[in-house]
Amino acid sequence: MTAAGRRTHRSQQRKAVSHRLFLLLVGLTLAVGAVKVAGPLAATRRQGEELSRLRSEKAEVQARHELLLREQRWIASDPGMEMIARRSGYLRAGERRIVFVPPSSQTPAAEAVSD
Repeated sequence: MTAAGRRTHRSQQRKAVSHRLFLLLVGLTLAVGAVKVAGPLAATRRQGEELSRLRSEKAEVQARHELLLREQRWIASDPGMEMIARRSGYLRAGERRIVFVPPSSQTPAAEAVSD
């Protein structure tokens, strides 16, 4: 091989190495960029999931709130107040409490029937 041929060969090898080095640097730059982009994307995805969970929880709390408001309105009504008062043992004026006691073997009525 002549001197000119060797120079051409070396020049081609240097170009090939330079080209490979350039491609390697471009690849590394793209990899670093992908990592920098992937982090915020993952955070955005997590925030989206959290937002979805919170919206669902808010809907449940609002439904419970509506139920409690309906219950409060009913209890504040006349029939609601009467129900609460009767459960607490109150009677209307003129009413009498009747208490039913189950018969037992010791009651006089049970002894009179058995005779």
